Amino acid sequence: MASINVSLNSDETALQMTNNGNASTNQNTVVTWVVTDRDIASITVTPAPIEGQSNIWSTLPHNLGTPSNPNKNWQGTVGDYPDKSENYNIAWTHTNGSSGSHDPRISVNP
Repeated sequence: MASINVSLNSDETALQMTNNGNASTNQNTVVTWVVTDRDIASITVTPAPIEGQSNIWSTLPHNLGTPSNPNKNWQGTVGDYPDKSENYNIAWTHTNGSSGSHDPRISVNP
């Protein structure tokens, strides 16, 4: 499993993430985005491949919560796609209503 911790920077205007949100992982591995900052109200993780990139997900990133059991964390599974990479977008909302986004990359090891 690959885990990416998500929090806000010191002035709460941008995300701070493990390795700036970039990750290298093995095939068929679960990737989890773990919100560690109580001031983040929500995140949304969306694959955003640029031209020439392939879809690397066997299970698209999705929120781990349910309507009756909210959860800020997200999870997806990288498929059997060796030596591929894909950009993704992570949008966030602060508890004060401000928001932003970041565009890191997930790479699959050969």
